[in-house]
Formats: sequence, structure tokens, C-alpha cells
Amino acid sequence: MARLAHDDVVTCALGDRVADVRTRVEDSPYEFALVVTDSRIVLGRLRPSALRDAGRDEVAEAVMEDGPSTVRADLTPKDLAERLAKRDLKYAIVTTPAGRLLGVVRADEL
Repeated sequence: MARLAHDDVVTCALGDRVADVRTRVEDSPYEFALVVTDSRIVLGRLRPSALRDAGRDEVAEAVMEDGPSTVRADLTPKDLAERLAKRDLKYAIVTTPAGRLLGVVRADEL
């Protein structure tokens, strides 16, 4: 699964201003951003609604979705495709067992 994961998702820190992150997401192939630590441990996700509705000076920590669902790199593409289809999802966040971001897999590429 790790070989299918794209590492081009926008990431930010807890204290980053959402307005700044929003600008980076607009130039991204994804409609969301992931909030990570310095060692790329996934803490949360900034959904499109949070990016759109947050005030100019709000920080990621204030509006993020805590602990988004992730998958492990050893999941087979077939199993991931089924899981995403069942939940009508376009993307899966792939992490190590410790929660370190490996990338994002797109359902349409499985």
C-alpha cells in the first residue's frame, strides 16, 4: 500500500493559521489538509468546511477533526478499495502503526 500512497497532501502544524493552510490546499489535488507533528505523526484533519469557515486568525488546532481514520501500509489494495467503496470515500490516509504519515491513497487509483 505504501507504494500507492502519494506524499503530496498538504500538512500543517497545530499552530498554523487556517487562512495560510487554505491557500496551500487550493493549489493541492486534495480538498483537505492533515495536521501533523514535526515527526509527521497525524493528529487531525482540516476538512473542507473547516478550511472554508474558519476565521482569518484561527489556528489548525481550533478547527481540526481529531484523530482521523487511517489505514496501515500492509492492507491490500483490494481490501482498501472495498473499504473505501463501502464508506463512499475518495481517499485513505496511510500511516505506520505509530501514526506517522506515509501518504494518501486515492480510491480512483486502486
